[in-house]
Amino acid sequence: MSQASYIGAAQVSGPANTLKKVRAVGQLEADFSSVFRVKALVPIDSTNPIKDGIRRVPGVGVTAVIDMRI
Repeated sequence: MSQASYIGAAQVSGPANTLKKVRAVGQLEADFSSVFRVKALVPIDSTNPIKDGIRRVPGVGVTAVIDMRI
């Protein structure tokens, strides 16, 4: 299986005062018994979750995702 690199963008939606807190969208993935895969997209308040931790921005949802192979 070949591997590829992708770059993407996400559109988020919610109240204007809450949207101001969103800095990135994190993607969490999990495989269950090799039967199905789950991807969760989470609006977060940091562009460096390794340093700052992952803090979800409540009240905001992801409404669109674009991935482009590079």
